[in-house]
Amino acid sequence: MTEPPAAASTPQGRGRPFWLGDKDDTKAGAQILARNFGLQVRKSPAWSSRVNKLDADLLDDEIFDMLNAHVKDAFSLVKPTIFDRFKPELTATLQSMLFGLSILSSRRATYGQGLQNLKYDSAKGLRSRLYLFGILTIGGQYGWARLNRCLMDGGWADLPMSDWRHRVHRLVDKAERYFKLASLLNYLAFLANGRYKSVVERILSLRLTYAKPQLAHSVSMEFLNRQMVWHAFTEFLMFVVPLVNAAKLRATVGKAIRKALGLPPASVDEAIAKLPKNTCAICFTASPARDVADGAAVGQFDTGSCRVTNPYSGKCGHAYCYICIRTKLMVEKDACCCLRCGTRISAIKPSVSIQGKTPAEQADRPARDDGEGAKTTGTGDPQ
Repeated sequence: MTEPPAAASTPQGRGRPFWLGDKDDTKAGAQILARNFGLQVRKSPAWSSRVNKLDADLLDDEIFDMLNAHVKDAFSLVKPTIFDRFKPELTATLQSMLFGLSILSSRRATYGQGLQNLKYDSAKGLRSRLYLFGILTIGGQYGWARLNRCLMDGGWADLPMSDWRHRVHRLVDKAERYFKLASLLNYLAFLANGRYKSVVERILSLRLTYAKPQLAHSVSMEFLNRQMVWHAFTEFLMFVVPLVNAAKLRATVGKAIRKALGLPPASVDEAIAKLPKNTCAICFTASPARDVADGAAVGQFDTGSCRVTNPYSGKCGHAYCYICIRTKLMVEKDACCCLRCGTRISAIKPSVSIQGKTPAEQADRPARDDGEGAKTTGTGDPQ
């Protein structure tokens, strides 16, 4: 008859259960218990997930953008040009502060990497390699930005090809292209094996591992699903919104509400109702003079820029510019009403002008001599 497995105890042989001991006793006792029952202990992977590394970079970029925006707002209150002039220095300063407070601390990880349960693997000479990593990333970006600005301000690219400065510019441009190619190849290798996500990390052999291997490393799809739902919803809105006639919808809803309240089909603004007859109410509504004239006499403002051109009107006889009233009728359709009296407009016709003649009659009027040798037509244009 097979004997039951022996009770798990601590390596020191104490009689109390192993889970009441310290961390090492608990770990050793769990391994003994798993071995007695024939269980396989799952080891944590040596490398972290690609998704966690990329998400950590996105989080770090968001943190930097927020700090950079606050710094830019602070300098805009003093002298806005200072930020643009010393942008490389300010960027390097912010990056150095974040680097010193995160990677050079005991956590050995950026804030984004910490949120993703990541840290740099504690290998031999890690401290010195982290310092070198900061110098190459932050200092390299600052030096490259300053070098490109110096070359651009000096116009080295426009100098003759025999000039040494032009050759330096070509060398810098070629080095930048080679580095971008190396970054692309490194990124493809990162997607393949998930080890080093940048060229500098590959050179210095800095690898990211899980800070707490006992935690689950599964990727949560909740955020991804939420993003997909919102993306589909925004795509639907972008497709539907252009199909909605907002002006007609607003006019129809307003007309229905006024009808339910027993009010006239359209409200009439007193300032618009008192406009001169030769002023287009639609042009006046869309002009800056409309905002100034609220609560004051319309006669105090110059409405010459809103004068009716090619007058057309509805049944009520109030004249508008042809383009204005035609556009309003096409947009609002059955809900189109006169801005001066609120009468519904379903069709338009040429209106009598301020001289008492239609535009066709004015065009047929014979030319007259203005006394200075020049003849003008009925429309006022010189011949």
